Amino acid sequence: MRVLDVGSGLGVFPHLLTKRGWQVTALEPNRDLCRHLHSLGSFRVWEGELSSLATTETFELITLNKVLEHVPDPTAMLCQIQKLMSPQGLLYVEVPDGEGASAESYYREEFFIEHLHVFSRRSLEKVSEAASYLAVDCTSVVEPSGKFTIRQLSRRLDE
Repeated sequence: MRVLDVGSGLGVFPHLLTKRGWQVTALEPNRDLCRHLHSLGSFRVWEGELSSLATTETFELITLNKVLEHVPDPTAMLCQIQKLMSPQGLLYVEVPDGEGASAESYYREEFFIEHLHVFSRRSLEKVSEAASYLAVDCTSVVEPSGKFTIRQLSRRLDE
């Protein structure tokens, strides 16, 4: 399976996918993080922003792990991603769960200033629908670190 991991950061997720035999491409805008990703040597690394990516390659799975809350227009980003998806492709999104976190405290990491958006399961589904995706699975979890997280798997509505 060909996977594009958008906003790969330290490369934990793409590294795990390659260990499972998947062909992973990491897309990361930060030059220093790209150097680190290259040093892992287990997957292809593209440096840059999604909006400036010039490729005709498509992927069966595109992942955004803790990315969507950082972008100015999540719906536009999800629309851009469709151009990179194979016809039967899937989209996996993880975002902080603002609703779950707010039940505990508003002074949590999920509400840091770097986050331009706070999501609930319903708001993530709405953003996905606006970008022509259908959520096939959406779950709220508490990670071992204690972070409240929403995990959503979607497919394109035109499929």
